[in-house]
Amino acid sequence: RSTRARESITALETTTTTRFHTTDSANAQVIRMQASNERKVLLIRSSNRHEKKATTLEQHMERKLRASNYFPPTVSVCSICFHQSLAARTHSIMPTIQFYHTPQSPPCRAIEMVAGMIGVELDKRPLDLLAGDHLSDDYIKLNPLHTVPFIIDGELKLGESRAIMMYLVNKYKPDDPLYPMDPNKRASIDEHLFYEIGTVYPAQNALLQPMVLGGAKEFDREKERAYRDSLRYLDRRLGDYGGTKFPLVGCGDQLTIADISLVALLDLALDYSTVRDYDLSEFNNLLAYVERVRLTIPNYNEFNNIHRENIRQFIRSRHGD
Repeated sequence: RSTRARESITALETTTTTRFHTTDSANAQVIRMQASNERKVLLIRSSNRHEKKATTLEQHMERKLRASNYFPPTVSVCSICFHQSLAARTHSIMPTIQFYHTPQSPPCRAIEMVAGMIGVELDKRPLDLLAGDHLSDDYIKLNPLHTVPFIIDGELKLGESRAIMMYLVNKYKPDDPLYPMDPNKRASIDEHLFYEIGTVYPAQNALLQPMVLGGAKEFDREKERAYRDSLRYLDRRLGDYGGTKFPLVGCGDQLTIADISLVALLDLALDYSTVRDYDLSEFNNLLAYVERVRLTIPNYNEFNNIHRENIRQFIRSRHGD
């Protein structure tokens, strides 16, 4: 068997997610097998020999899979069914990642959305921060910082939502447009992730936490000014680079993890503005951008609506509404 064919079989056996694309040319047929690590293997055969060799490859893989108890010994697998079954079964055996989270947390919801978009399964383990679950001895042993979100993937233990999103894409779907390998695009995504965590996130927390958790009746005006300044920069940048759906990070019409992380955070402020009549209408570009991101994320409502309603109810309860 040729080296190229052996590589094809290895890729087929070891990948966790496999997609098959077939194109016909005048004299040859090309089968591309693209693994989750973006390893691409091309198997080119003369059209008049293709059927025999393809059958041989499928029979070989079928024997391998039966030996590994993927298929019952009596199953007869046709070419198309074989490919579909392999893709489904290899996806189902992807390692499950332990995910410690608080459902109402914007950073935790951002991870759920990214994981869903790249097909990564999360073993969700919710923690009630108000009840002190994150301060238990067992959790502190796992995560001495006792923060959420936090994941355990094999031997890796990792906190910080933006680091987790980067890791998930890098490991399970490298070079996905959510976090592409292109150094210029990645640098721009990183820039906005860091701006969010370094500027927008602390400004929003400083402003809203006393109102949401402490039951304060009025904003600290200095904190409000700092928060609005952080949003004003984003709104102005979105206006300067208009014409595409997601111009903030310079990736055009392609959604990125920076967009998802930012919108998950801003959802909290928008929920507060809905309940407490806090006016954010001056940020027209930003509000339109948030809506575009929401509409682009598959199953956005599934990931967010219940939790966002719980947040709104909690805010009302803290203010006696």
